[in-house]
Amino acid sequence: MKKSNSDRLKALKRVSREIRRLEFAPLERPQVPSGAQPTLELLDWATRLYCYSILSHFRELLTSLVFLSEAERGPAVFIIARSLYEIGAHSYYVQKHIKQYREVKNIERGWKFMESINMGSLYMKKKGISVPSRRPFPEPRNIGKIIRCFDEWRLIPRQRHASETYSYLSEFAHPNMAAFNHYYKMATSAPRKILANFVDPPCDVDQQPLAEVSIAVAATLYNLSDLLGMLGNNTLREKLNASLSALIGKRK
Repeated sequence: MKKSNSDRLKALKRVSREIRRLEFAPLERPQVPSGAQPTLELLDWATRLYCYSILSHFRELLTSLVFLSEAERGPAVFIIARSLYEIGAHSYYVQKHIKQYREVKNIERGWKFMESINMGSLYMKKKGISVPSRRPFPEPRNIGKIIRCFDEWRLIPRQRHASETYSYLSEFAHPNMAAFNHYYKMATSAPRKILANFVDPPCDVDQQPLAEVSIAVAATLYNLSDLLGMLGNNTLREKLNASLSALIGKRK
């Protein structure tokens, strides 16, 4: 039976409540000097930092989306949905590459990868601001490449291509025709006279992109759960798996 958006919203609200209860222990950085050969412990620290940080950001956005969805603020739901989808794609991208680096024991490349993930900022780099070690900020990973990589992730059956979904979710985020035409209807009032009548945008729950948000939530929980499993953080992994099971069914 196909899920309705009302059912999806209930499930998303439940997941939002559950992940807001998560607590993250302080992370002490291994005593490896900046510029020294990175260790596996340092790479694991950077990976945990990523998991805890992105989960913290993700749950704030998801809580906001649930609030706006219930209030039927459709355009704002689309904008947050786009951010959530980026995070879902990002979590897969990081999980895939860290797994590869660990399998071949390439700690140095894994560390450089995680440094760009955790510290990448095009704004800071262009401003010429340095990280604490006085090196320039690294560039962030290209979001287009991350979205294309997300095409490989297929936990959800009949999932559309990631680039197509991302383009759809981006429509309300840009001042273009796709956003504008939700606010007016063209009508003919007399011969040769056309009026643009301004209306409220579609805002009810059935017209919100909650199926796409569900994919983003499932991807984030699934991939961060796998990352945490690699790091031996089984308690937090089990909590994420429980939330994932509530959303899509029991994980194999």
